[in-house]
Amino acid sequence: MLRFFVKIERLKFFFGNRFRKYLFYAVGEIVLVVIGILIALAVNNRNSKIINERKIEGIFKEIKINLIHDIKEAERTIAYYNKKDSLIQLVMNNRVTKEMYEENYDLVFLLYYYRSYKLSDSGYNLLSEDLDLIPEKYNRLMPFLQNVYKGFSPLFISINEYLIDYTFRMLERWALQYKYYTLSDDEKITFFMNEDSFKNDAMLWRRYTQDSFVRNLHNYIYDAMMVFNLLEEINGGPDIDIIQSSNENIQPLDTIYLKGEVPEGFTDIQPEAKESYPVHKKVDDLSNLYIKNNLKEDCYLSNTVKKGNNFVPDEIASKATIYARPVIGQKYHVLTKDEKIIGSFIVPKSNSVLIIQN
Repeated sequence: MLRFFVKIERLKFFFGNRFRKYLFYAVGEIVLVVIGILIALAVNNRNSKIINERKIEGIFKEIKINLIHDIKEAERTIAYYNKKDSLIQLVMNNRVTKEMYEENYDLVFLLYYYRSYKLSDSGYNLLSEDLDLIPEKYNRLMPFLQNVYKGFSPLFISINEYLIDYTFRMLERWALQYKYYTLSDDEKITFFMNEDSFKNDAMLWRRYTQDSFVRNLHNYIYDAMMVFNLLEEINGGPDIDIIQSSNENIQPLDTIYLKGEVPEGFTDIQPEAKESYPVHKKVDDLSNLYIKNNLKEDCYLSNTVKKGNNFVPDEIASKATIYARPVIGQKYHVLTKDEKIIGSFIVPKSNSVLIIQN
C-alpha cells in the first residue's frame, strides 16, 4: 500500500508545475546553446570573410605592382627595338658609312643582340589559386585581367623563342657561308655595307621585331593600363591613368594643357621633311608621350610633318588615354571632328603627358 502512494507522488512530481518549470529551463538552455553556436559561426564566418578579403586585396596589390613593372619594361623594350629600327632604316637606305661602323658598336652588333620580354605573373598566379574567394566587385575586371595574362604571356614567350631561334640560325648561316667569325674588322664592315644578304636579314629582323614584337608591346601597355585603371576605380582610387605611378621616366610630371585658343605662332607650319623616315641615331630622338583626351567628344591629331614613322594614332576617343612615340620637336595640331583647331603642341624632349581639355 505504501508503494502505491509513493508512485502517485512521483507522478504528481513529474506532471506537476515543477516538471513544466524544469522543462522550460531545459529548453531555454538548449536554445541559448544553439544561439551561442550560431553567433560563434557567424563571427567565425565574418572573420574568415575579412581574412579572405584582405588576402585578395593583397594579391591585387601585387598584381598592380606587377603591372607597373611590366609596363616600364615594355616601354624599355619598345625603346630598344625602336633604336634598332632607326639604325636598320639607315642601313637599308645606304646611309651608313665605314666611319660610322668604326665609331658605333650598335651598328656593328645590330643583329647580334635581342631583348626578351616576360610578364611578371606572381600576383596573377596567386589569384588563380583562390578564384572562389574573389569578391563580386571584381567580376567585371576578371575578363580583362585574364586576357592580359592568358593572352599576352604565352604570346611573348612564343615571340622570344622565335627571335632567339632566328638570331642563332642567322649567325650560324653567316659562319657557314661567309666565314664571318674569321673575318677582320674591315672585312666585316665590307660585309655589312655590300652584302645583300645582310640587308635582307636586317629587313626580316626588323619586320618581325616591329610588326610582331613592338606592336604587341603597345597593345599590352594599352590593356595593362586599362586593367590598372579599372582596379583603381573599383577600389576608389584616383583617376591617374597609370601615368604618374607607372612611368618612372616622368619625374616630375610634365603636363601640357590645351586651353582651346590657337597659340601664338600657330600658323608657322614646319617644312615637310625631305626624308621618308626620321633620321636619328639615338632612341632619345623619340619621345614617350601619353595623351589623355578630357573632352566630351573625340579629337584628332594632325602632324605638320606629313611623313615620318611617329607611332602616333590619328584619333583619340573621349576620356581615353593613348601612348605615342612621336619625334621630338615635331608640331601637332589638335582638331575636333569638324576639323576645328583647338590647339597645338611641340613634342617635348622629356617624356611627358599631354592633357587635352578646354
